[in-house]
Amino acid sequence: MGENQLQNRYLAIDVMRGMTVALMIVVNMSISSQLSYAQLLHATWFGFTLTDAIFPTFLFVVGSAMAFTMPRYENNKNNGLFIKTLKRAFLIFLFGFIVSNFPFFHIKNGEIIFQDFDNLRFLGVLQRIGICFALATLIIHFTGKKGALIYSILSLPIYWILIAHFGDYSLEHNAALKFDLVIFGASHLYKGEGIPFDPEGLLGIIPSLANLLSGYLVVSYLRNASDKKSANFKIIALGIILIIIGNILAQFFPISKKLWTSSYACLTIGIDCLVLGILVYFIDICDLKKGTYYFEVFGKNTLFIYIFAEILMAILWTIQINGTELMMVIYNDIFAKIAPIKIASFLFSLAFMQMCWFIAYWLDKKKIYIKI
Repeated sequence: MGENQLQNRYLAIDVMRGMTVALMIVVNMSISSQLSYAQLLHATWFGFTLTDAIFPTFLFVVGSAMAFTMPRYENNKNNGLFIKTLKRAFLIFLFGFIVSNFPFFHIKNGEIIFQDFDNLRFLGVLQRIGICFALATLIIHFTGKKGALIYSILSLPIYWILIAHFGDYSLEHNAALKFDLVIFGASHLYKGEGIPFDPEGLLGIIPSLANLLSGYLVVSYLRNASDKKSANFKIIALGIILIIIGNILAQFFPISKKLWTSSYACLTIGIDCLVLGILVYFIDICDLKKGTYYFEVFGKNTLFIYIFAEILMAILWTIQINGTELMMVIYNDIFAKIAPIKIASFLFSLAFMQMCWFIAYWLDKKKIYIKI
């Protein structure tokens, strides 16, 4: 691959995006802690699993894409950029709100019970992506790469100070929970932790934004470097260094995805730098592209496929057959009969992900790209 072509586009980024979506679908299909492998579940509070690496990687690849789109607006008037940014951020947030609450009712004893507004969850994965995307656009546009770098470095100790000063590191008494309770109230928060607590709460945007901006900075550096191989090895080295620093910080500020601790942000940025660097080396520098199309397919309708998968999962958990959720009916009647429980659950997740891939493949073949 020639230098100009390599500078214009990295196939590795599309592959990384597709891998992230595929993994996100698989882990979100995990049925329960009893039926699923530990690595396909989030750590309970402190700790780190494969699943905990996926959401920050999603933010990282969003930032990576911005390294290609933001230069288009360097000479444009602010209004065009702001309107487009606000529109996209709003749409992502809106779809996130729908996904977080879909189907807006549940079935109990055969009766359909609709959710009232007072119990709707306001935040979620897509909502955080939308907010981080909007804030990152403003930071990059007004302060450039220097501002993005300064924010990424300073945000982690600032967040650490906020968490340590206004609460502790526990589920019940952390500063992020206190802040969300003031803004939203308990009824609008996620309730899957045993108490009202939202792992995608507002305060966690501070370190999450560093994950997104890191993707932007890393890919911007790769694109503009004259020696691509040397630059890529520096990114790999940076990843290793950040992973080490994240583990050192964890001795003082424990790794927690749900609290999005600074050690967790540092660790995941390091992992993403390392993974991207390895992918760039093999795919774009060594030109080893065999098999990459599988993940490219997921990367071409990223948000749509994710939303589709989440809504379909919600439907499977809502529809009941003889009082049992359709999700469990499929698992029990098909997959549990062909393998031990955890393998069966994993095979179910893979089958569901593959079904989503066929939809993404069909869209790609029809040249249908749904931008959200």
